[in-house]
Amino acid sequence: MKVNPNYLGRLFTEKELTEEERQEAVRLPAMRKEKGKLFCQRCNSLILEEWYLPIGAYYCRECLLMKRVRSDQALYYFSQEDFPKQDVLKWRGQLTPFQEKLSEGLIRAVEKKEPTLVHAVTGAGKTEMIYQIVAKVIDDGGAVCLASPRIDVCLELYKRLQNDFACDIALLHGESEPYFRTPLVIATTHQLLKFYHAFDLLIVDEVDAFPYVDNSMLYYAVKNSVKEDGLKIFLTATSTDELDRKVRTGELKQLSLPRRFHGNPLIIPKPVWLSDFNRCLEKNQLSSKLKTYIEKQRRTGYPLLIFASEIKKGEKLKEILQVHFPSENIGFVYDQQLKVVKTFAYGKSKEGWGLCHNGTDKLYKSDGTEKIWLLHPETFAEIDSLQLCTDKSLYTYANELEFANGKIYANTFLKDGIMIINPENGAIEGVVDVRGLKDKVEKTPDVDVLNGIAYHPIRHTFFITGKNWSKIFEVVFLPND
Repeated sequence: MKVNPNYLGRLFTEKELTEEERQEAVRLPAMRKEKGKLFCQRCNSLILEEWYLPIGAYYCRECLLMKRVRSDQALYYFSQEDFPKQDVLKWRGQLTPFQEKLSEGLIRAVEKKEPTLVHAVTGAGKTEMIYQIVAKVIDDGGAVCLASPRIDVCLELYKRLQNDFACDIALLHGESEPYFRTPLVIATTHQLLKFYHAFDLLIVDEVDAFPYVDNSMLYYAVKNSVKEDGLKIFLTATSTDELDRKVRTGELKQLSLPRRFHGNPLIIPKPVWLSDFNRCLEKNQLSSKLKTYIEKQRRTGYPLLIFASEIKKGEKLKEILQVHFPSENIGFVYDQQLKVVKTFAYGKSKEGWGLCHNGTDKLYKSDGTEKIWLLHPETFAEIDSLQLCTDKSLYTYANELEFANGKIYANTFLKDGIMIINPENGAIEGVVDVRGLKDKVEKTPDVDVLNGIAYHPIRHTFFITGKNWSKIFEVVFLPND
């Protein structure tokens, strides 16, 4: 049979492939044993005793969201193949002499297969500096991945590289479209767990950012996703102790650029103590020392950003500044509204029991009936409703809601069960049995029904609690297989 090209360089569980496809793939043990301990071959997590299944096998909880890895099954991968040689770089911009020097250093690193750390300040132009090596590898028929722990960075890279490269680009994150084979991939670091010896060049940006930093699972994913003779390059503006250690021991070559692309010197913060600030503020006055500093800064013509330690102090400072600097446009921004900004009326639904958001454009509201209401995210107007049903009957009493992995999870009022609901049609696709949790909390007269659910997107677990419960439980929902 002809192998699906989208499978090349990818790692699969047994249930993701047909029997015929498994015959064509390379087989790997799903778990390995070292010094009496069991480890997952996909994410390298230590398998704990409580991860034992009644069927007589262990499973890996850490990478469960990407399909279950079981000790009695195998993993499969399809070897990566070269791409046709091509000319992909459309960007015709000009690098500064400093950027050019670093870019040339990266080309030498690729030629010599030297793992490299690029330590460049924010605004140095790291993206443009990697263009030449990305193009070189792709033009020679290789595969390149740009990875970051942050989705916003991936989205920005995707937009920029779409304009600057003449090849298709696959964008991969938790909510993205499925993978398609292409020589250029942009992905969050978690998505690297789905690749095996796929890339000739892997560039990891923001290596100092959560959740990548100090995450052994993601370090393992980076290592496994690169070909045995492939190259890893790390980009950062703020290095870590681990990266610095690897530079010292020679595991990584370091290239540095301590200046921004415009060449202006970096600003070095200087602490200044204003002993009279709070006293002046209480008297609706401006500290004379602070006023002098502000007047000096305003002569530069650059914008001024002032951080206040408390919202009330910030509001008061804004009013005082407006008096002393009447010609300036002064705005006040804070991250929380501590007052009512709008009201809305209920429509056909009788009340609100639970609320969740799909992350893009829809709010879902339960009201204790057999319906879940779709609300406009700004006006809260009722747009439509879903009728909760199985193939046999309607279901009522949907309570607290959470949206995760493309499904609505709903507490069922007065029952120890959580419905898994299709947000497109209201079909109840499953029920999670959580009987027994209430028995594990402190017995008091106030203990009441199951009434709380929240999803942890990093650990891929759910937090469950109830009214007046003394505990919150972190759980994993397992399918019956």
